[in-house]
Amino acid sequence: MPTSHVMLVSPPLFDARAPQLACPVLASRLKAAGHRVEVSDLNIRGINWLLEPAQLGKALAIAAGKREAWFDEALRDLEAGARPAASPGKNNYHRLGRAVSTIGCDDRLIALAGKALATLRDPALFYDPVAHHQARQLINAALNLHAFAVDDRLLASLIPQRYNSRYSVSSLSELLTATADGTPNLFAAFFKQVAVPEILARNPDFVGISISNVYQAIPGLTLARMLYDRGIYTVVGGTFYSKFRDELSRMPEFFKLCHLVVIGEGEEVLLQIAGTGPARLDPETLPNVLFRRGGQVVATAVSLQEEVPEPGAADFDSLDLKAYHTPEPVLPVYLGKGCAWGKCTFCEIPQINRDFGKWRRVRALDRVVDEIRVQHSRYGVRHFIFTDEDIEAKRLGQLADEIIRIGIDVRFMCYTRFTRHHSHELFCKLARAGCRKLMFGLESGSQKVNDACQKGVDLLQVPGIIDNCQRAGIAVHVFSIAGLPEEGEKEAEESEAYIRRLIHRIDLPTSSFDVSPFYLNWNAALRRNAEAMGVEYQNSFDFPINFKDYTLRNGVTHQEAAARARRMYQTVCLERSPLGLDVNYANSLFPMWEEITLLYLSKYKGRHQELIQWPGTFAEAMQLVVSVPEGLRTAVVPFRFVAGDRVVPGKTTFLVSPSTTPYPLPAELAGGAGGPKGRRGQRGLEGSGELRGPWSRGGPGGLADILLKLTPCRIGTLLAEIQPLFRGEADGDELAFAHLIQLIRNGVLIAEHARP
Repeated sequence: MPTSHVMLVSPPLFDARAPQLACPVLASRLKAAGHRVEVSDLNIRGINWLLEPAQLGKALAIAAGKREAWFDEALRDLEAGARPAASPGKNNYHRLGRAVSTIGCDDRLIALAGKALATLRDPALFYDPVAHHQARQLINAALNLHAFAVDDRLLASLIPQRYNSRYSVSSLSELLTATADGTPNLFAAFFKQVAVPEILARNPDFVGISISNVYQAIPGLTLARMLYDRGIYTVVGGTFYSKFRDELSRMPEFFKLCHLVVIGEGEEVLLQIAGTGPARLDPETLPNVLFRRGGQVVATAVSLQEEVPEPGAADFDSLDLKAYHTPEPVLPVYLGKGCAWGKCTFCEIPQINRDFGKWRRVRALDRVVDEIRVQHSRYGVRHFIFTDEDIEAKRLGQLADEIIRIGIDVRFMCYTRFTRHHSHELFCKLARAGCRKLMFGLESGSQKVNDACQKGVDLLQVPGIIDNCQRAGIAVHVFSIAGLPEEGEKEAEESEAYIRRLIHRIDLPTSSFDVSPFYLNWNAALRRNAEAMGVEYQNSFDFPINFKDYTLRNGVTHQEAAARARRMYQTVCLERSPLGLDVNYANSLFPMWEEITLLYLSKYKGRHQELIQWPGTFAEAMQLVVSVPEGLRTAVVPFRFVAGDRVVPGKTTFLVSPSTTPYPLPAELAGGAGGPKGRRGQRGLEGSGELRGPWSRGGPGGLADILLKLTPCRIGTLLAEIQPLFRGEADGDELAFAHLIQLIRNGVLIAEHARP
């Protein structure tokens, strides 16, 4: 059999914590068949390339020019008596938020980005939550700067993970525009200058590009199109486009982006392509693929997968594991494919797996544990994330037995489901084997709603399971969903009351909780059997993703579900902290992102309370969360945060740049010298909250009022906080708007240290 040279690529954008699993698994299978395989993580390489001084310098120059030109335009409009260029009336209000988000970026960012990377790779500083949080925010600021320089409608970040452009990934025509040469794209320059020339120089027989999430779609297809246009045989696979077999079969234009799309698992398809070679390949002989022939899409027969291929340990040899933003590598591993429960009507995972085989297929445990041993020996890896959507209790116990039997020192976390089989004895055994956190799906605090969705969770058992798990030394994360089918007002109140009780059992900050609004997944049973399940929806998309245009039989829409989720999240945060500190991934006291929290739990197991105490009073909260980037000064002013009928006293910290401003801050806001001092950071002076000066006007809606309304928040949410103040036509609002521009322009930033 002839051998082929294959390149497998993970495109941007996903977080920089660890590699994805798909390409290394495929590489192992192809290498075992004698093929030459290279794996390239263009996500981590692209992110790190954007953080290089030369690239940041270019972005700074472009962003500064755009920002200043826009501010000048807005102020000219005001002087001429017109509505400001950024006002809601011109539908460009988002530009204020983008300008604000880059105003603190200057030449210091070039050095600070390098220091941020060094911090995240440092075996001591990584575990300082203040230094760690600041480093992640600096990297986020650098990516945001690049995105603004490329296009003020492009949002790209790692916290939260996103790549949102002016072009919709749900529209084929917009995808074709977004991936065209010359269209603004965060990674286009990296692809053109680095990635594509390298691939062309290696001259592979074909390239496989794995797209597993929505944020990889535009960058990944941009890369695919560049290679396709240059004559490289290009195959697109991954879980994201596997969901849209029927839709793609009606889209011949999609195949201007690539030669072939693999639906489902790619091992057998890639082996056949590699064994034959693209030049001699008849794609109609392949299972589970789509391609274009004669202006029409050909969809080949579906081949059901009955077992999980056993290629041996996933092959990470081609990757630089030191390039990731952690002090030591964390690798993904899997026990099987699909979900062990496989019945939840709101989830599309069971349906997709049924389309291509059994909804749950498992690997032999001795092979899984042998893979962990190999990765531990080959790469020095001690930490693993199991990627399975749900691992049943019995299998967790068997996994723990195998790890304990061979005596390997590893740490891991995984996803599971609340059941009566999750006993204290099981958790103690898992803890001995190295389990540090379990991720549970609760969904609703209403038994009626959970039963209607076939979740299979008995809410009476959940508190005891959480208690037993944490008592054994294993942290928990609890997922929930607001606005599920059958959740009327009564059920929503029941769910909120249940979750408010439950949150007091969760050992923050090492354990965590989140709530998301209900989305109608296109391949879920709820959508596929919409009429029978009382769901009405309208679809105008080529690729329906996180579908929002629906109405449930009780009248609930996505907008109502999102509002319930926001209310619930604010309530839960305020239940546990006087400042509403985040109990989820954005928590700056104990990072919650999977790979990062695993490393933290591994280091601080049994001692995390020495690291940090969850604040019980406002004074404790302020001491814990205020940290200061270099070169800035701080000031603290009182504010009141109103949540429903609750008025919560608090304080807002402002970071003040050292530059001179024509609108000087009042003396009571003059903070201490900047720069971190110790782990907690430098705090500024407390002011009276009465902001006086030439830039302040009295009455509601004045700039003083604006500043006091800016409760602790991310820069990116600044717009949402101030937008209601500028909805009217009054001169005072426009005057306040002009002052705000000047204040922003001259370097006042709002510190992130809580999210109410």
